[in-house]
Amino acid sequence: MNYLGKTGITATSANHLANIAKELIKSIELKNIKFVDKYVQLISGEKKLLNEGVSSTENINSTIETIAELISFCAWVREAIKFKDSLLNNLSSMDLKEYCKLTGKEYPVAPQYPEEVTEQDIRNEMSVKEMFEYLQLEAIASTYGKYIHPEGSISSAREEYIYRKQTPCDLVGEGRDALIYTYELSIPEDEVESTFMQLQSEYRLSEKKLNAMKAGIKDKKNSRNLALQQEYQVNLHAYEIEKHKLISEMNSYVTKKSEEVASLKILIPKELENIYQFLNKRGE
Repeated sequence: MNYLGKTGITATSANHLANIAKELIKSIELKNIKFVDKYVQLISGEKKLLNEGVSSTENINSTIETIAELISFCAWVREAIKFKDSLLNNLSSMDLKEYCKLTGKEYPVAPQYPEEVTEQDIRNEMSVKEMFEYLQLEAIASTYGKYIHPEGSISSAREEYIYRKQTPCDLVGEGRDALIYTYELSIPEDEVESTFMQLQSEYRLSEKKLNAMKAGIKDKKNSRNLALQQEYQVNLHAYEIEKHKLISEMNSYVTKKSEEVASLKILIPKELENIYQFLNKRGE
């Protein structure tokens, strides 16, 4: 149903005429119509008329028709005004998604924030050879470290060797019950030291290689995350530009359409033309 057109009457005029129609309805309504005359009198007095019934039904039908026409006119213009207001309200409350759907434009979707790449992700991409080398270096470094670090068994044995070289005997107890513990070096000192130094060298070499691989993994992770962030920022910037462009277009569209709707007038159906002319003369 379209209540509006380029020709017709303004909403202000329509509202004014509807108010006139409302008042006319009140003045011609058949609320208290009677078909009998009502009198009152005292037994000894004169009869007086209290309420007078209609003397003819000739105008009843035409009056009802007029009231119906007036009600129809009011209903029509009220619905037309409400329809026009709803069009303006829909335009003023339009959001970007509705605008894109209405105009067939693609609604911009914000880029998804990238999930951070982890070192485990990089390790998962290693070849079988690379992964074995990594795990092997971890195992070698861990194993060598276990023995040569302080409190490791070989480190402790070396410390004991150095100590017993200086202190080869222990006296435990007193008198005839005293016990003497004697410690003799089982291998040459240079062998102990060379072995320990060799183990340390092997440990440092494996640790160096392992750290190099870890650094490479970390660099790849950081590089990948940086690239993802840069790509995200580029996409985000493009999204914001496109969104702002569409918002600007939408605002122009809403302004133009609102002006068009505001300029539309309320159509008067030919069935209401006579009652409109009647009300228009009353409103002059």
